[in-house]
Amino acid sequence: MRTAITLSLVLAATAASASGPMPDQPHIYVEGHHTETVEPDRYSIGISIAEVAPTSSEAATSVSSRLVQLFQKAEALGVPESAIRAFQVRVGPAHEWHDGKRQTVGTRVTRELEFSLKDITITQRLLDMLIASNIAEINSARASSSREDSIRQAAVEAAVLHAKSRAERIAKSLGAKLGKVHSVSEFEQHYQPTQLSEFIGYGAASIGSVRSGAGPFKPGPVDVTGRVYVVFLLKQ
Repeated sequence: MRTAITLSLVLAATAASASGPMPDQPHIYVEGHHTETVEPDRYSIGISIAEVAPTSSEAATSVSSRLVQLFQKAEALGVPESAIRAFQVRVGPAHEWHDGKRQTVGTRVTRELEFSLKDITITQRLLDMLIASNIAEINSARASSSREDSIRQAAVEAAVLHAKSRAERIAKSLGAKLGKVHSVSEFEQHYQPTQLSEFIGYGAASIGSVRSGAGPFKPGPVDVTGRVYVVFLLKQ
């Protein structure tokens, strides 16, 4: 576990802050920040299959054919059907630039899918297959934790305790005593999933053009950060 604490202090009257209106009596304004670090246990891969053809029906037929190939190869790797989520088909004109002018060259049909896996070995095999087969373009690859909600709650609770601890020490150093809580604000918590592409030797932007065999990877830990802003009154 890694803990990071960020605190800011405002004594007496201050300008309006993230915690709302400040009290008109002596107070301490504290920010508490705590980060929980855990190992990932779920993996997500977002892909897209796109085809351009003179007509939408031709493009759609090609996308469907590649989709069938993808499902067959994924099944052979041990990817369960329940781990695949397919999104709606997007259809629109395809354009190219010639001599500084944009020209319509046909219709583009795109189908996006997401794989949600719990087995890192199957995830590695799926990534290698996608890269080698050129069936689809990989848009994203992330590692995260299934305990995100409970971890976030723990991070917020720890941030509150650290804020109170620091406020007490600051008040004591000033010869004052900490009073009641005037206000507390829980800001949107930061949750940063790990990008798998960072661990397999290539960037997400070029992930679809890299050949297979990138080698085994070990996704790094997942950080979940809690942050609160607390205003404590000082006892007179």
